[in-house]
Amino acid sequence: MRQHLISMHNLCMVRIKIQDLKSWGQLVNILFGALAVSCVAIWNGYPLVYHDTGTYLSSSYSLSVPLDRPVFYGLFLRVARSLWVSNWTAVLAQCLVISFLLHTLLRQLKVRWPNVIIIMLCLLTSLPWLAGQLMPDIFTSCLAIALYLLVFYHAQLRRLTLLSTFACAVFAVMVHQSHLFIALGTMLFYSWRGRKVALAVVATAMLLSIVINAALGAGYFVIRNGQNFVAARMVHDGLVSQLLADRCAEKNYVLCPYQDSLRNLRGDQYLWGQNSPFAKIGGWQAEASPTLTVIFDSLRFHPKDNLVAALSSFTQQLVTFAVGDGLKAYPESASVVQNLELNAGGELGSFQLSRQQAGRLAQDADSFAPLQIGAFYLALAFLIATCRFGSLASFVLVFFATNALLCAVLSGVAARYQSRVEWLVLLAALVQLGEMLSVVPHKQLEPIYIE
Repeated sequence: MRQHLISMHNLCMVRIKIQDLKSWGQLVNILFGALAVSCVAIWNGYPLVYHDTGTYLSSSYSLSVPLDRPVFYGLFLRVARSLWVSNWTAVLAQCLVISFLLHTLLRQLKVRWPNVIIIMLCLLTSLPWLAGQLMPDIFTSCLAIALYLLVFYHAQLRRLTLLSTFACAVFAVMVHQSHLFIALGTMLFYSWRGRKVALAVVATAMLLSIVINAALGAGYFVIRNGQNFVAARMVHDGLVSQLLADRCAEKNYVLCPYQDSLRNLRGDQYLWGQNSPFAKIGGWQAEASPTLTVIFDSLRFHPKDNLVAALSSFTQQLVTFAVGDGLKAYPESASVVQNLELNAGGELGSFQLSRQQAGRLAQDADSFAPLQIGAFYLALAFLIATCRFGSLASFVLVFFATNALLCAVLSGVAARYQSRVEWLVLLAALVQLGEMLSVVPHKQLEPIYIE
């Protein structure tokens, strides 16, 4: 009996040691993945920046809520800098988050060589370009992976992993206005059991958004000024000019005095031009109701034209992506440069010496584009031909299309929007290909959440 107990004790100790080794191996894999996806930032010599990076940096320093976007990525930058006074900390954190989610996903899918897949994603997709940029764009794909894990594998995840994945999904919803709608839109394709996951994530994100915005003195809201992005898209498509030409004689819309200026005006010119009609009616400080009236009346009186414009924008957005979007050298007058100079002066030299500021990073992106585009279309064709409901492939295709539809309709076509998620297509294709080539494919979960 005693010998039997000793044997049982030794067996338990062996199992504990094996589990410890597995845990250490998973940690090493996550660290390796984080290093791999940070390769573009390392190559650049400094985290990549975009036009909007200046606003996020400003909100991180002042703790003020921007009028045109959520404050939460700015808070993320502030917390990251509190750990180490450098913007590199934020990039490291982003890379660790996406590496954690990728390895969790690939482990649940029983993928044998996860690091090989991550290396291929770094070589062939936008993944490292997103992870290395001081922008919340990487969290769009974080949201996709986290939602997939929560919907299909919540029962298999350990408690700490489950809570971490849920937290990643909640934060991802909070950092960009489009993410709330994308999460809900994606879950429309699933039954009530699947929708409950998205609703729990979205409800938690909304509650936290209201509380934090109020605590910062900005008021009680989840999203504000979103109507201005919709109006800009409708200006770009000519829908606002059409409404004003037909109805200004009988209804005094706030934009009626600017009919001539609105003709052939791009959406970005409407939003960001110093003397644009939008600026003249009050800009981001203006009341929401006059702009909402224009939007709803356009939908009411010209529903067919709005539908045609939305479908056209959607189909265009599906295939519009580019990793080099906004990766130019910025002048001293740019908001991002001014914010780095004022509040991260010690890093200004590194930023000025980066490949981006020298104008070479945009050339690198242009050289990379044909490889990325080729890999994307091959992967997309493969997924469409082989995907099945309940698989990662079908989820990625739904998320990819939902992202294109909502971004195109709510804001307008932009290469950056679809670049946020194009790398997920190759990820799903590699997983699908591995399953097909496996001698003994792992058992698939039944698609119990698909109607």
